Amino acid sequence: MKEEGRHTFNGIRKALKEKENPKKAQKMKRFFKEDVFYYGVERKDIAQIAKESYRYYKKNDDFSEAFKMSEKLFSTGIMEEATVAVDMLKGFQKKFDLNVFKSLDKWIDYISNWAQCDSLCMALIGPIIFYYNSTIEDLMRWAESENLWRRRASAVSLIYSVKKGRYLEETFKLAKKLMYDKEDMVQKGVGWLLKEAGGKFPERVADFLLKHRNNFSRLVLRYSCEKLPLKLKNKILSK
Repeated sequence: MKEEGRHTFNGIRKALKEKENPKKAQKMKRFFKEDVFYYGVERKDIAQIAKESYRYYKKNDDFSEAFKMSEKLFSTGIMEEATVAVDMLKGFQKKFDLNVFKSLDKWIDYISNWAQCDSLCMALIGPIIFYYNSTIEDLMRWAESENLWRRRASAVSLIYSVKKGRYLEETFKLAKKLMYDKEDMVQKGVGWLLKEAGGKFPERVADFLLKHRNNFSRLVLRYSCEKLPLKLKNKILSK
């Protein structure tokens, strides 16, 4: 029987299982409160498998099939398969548009932990938001979702743009929407977003945090202040 190539679902899964390391898998699980499934594959090996898959689809100019394969991998709930999916697809960033955004929106429903959420948002969703500001309204709707990962995604998806100096006012608007969220994973996402905004716009972020510091949790405030000058940080965190 002819062996399936690394661009097929079975071929990719086989390649990952060949690098399986149960001890490493157990160590990785310690970073999550949720029940996650790892093969225990080294990051460099995952990247190589993804690169081989990307090259196949790129050579055949078949973004549509690459996207379908990536979604199938991402939906399995297996961490390394989700990573291959994101790594493979981000090579096609020039083909990303609003239709791709709508499709990736559905992927959020596959998410079960912060790592899946952040890789999807930073590598795939974030770049689309940077170029298509009409997607901001989608993020505002995500912030009101009952799905905590969709709420976290609303914040994390803006980080790509904020690090490039864009969407500060939208960042403040979103942060206020999530201000009273009780989930620590959402709070950490908001804190991360404001931290990156503070790296670009320290005075304006500091003013925002001072104005709302009694409404944000200490967790959000601590994260948000990490890139601010020490004087501003101390002012915000003082009791």
